[in-house]
Amino acid sequence: MGIESLPVRQSEALDVLRTYTQNMLRAEMRRKKVTYRELSTRLAGIGIQVTVNTLIKKINRSEFPAHFLIACLSVLDVQALDISDLDVTGEIRRRYRFAGKS
Repeated sequence: MGIESLPVRQSEALDVLRTYTQNMLRAEMRRKKVTYRELSTRLAGIGIQVTVNTLIKKINRSEFPAHFLIACLSVLDVQALDISDLDVTGEIRRRYRFAGKS
């Protein structure tokens, strides 16, 4: 059975999406030149209290709900997102190839 015909497991798809979301948020922070401390301050400005350490943990672990992501993007003044490069099944296949599981 080749990689192309393997079914995508939910856990694998969610892992790809978590990584993508984490990288996207970090990229927006870099692009806007916003530190974790500054992001924490901006979030506090809209009523979301989160310490710098908690923020770092949330982003590093990709453990945050969609509404938290939207709040972060809002205070970063992100107007639009281009997710045209997101390819969940393609990324899973690349991981299998890299791990030699073909």
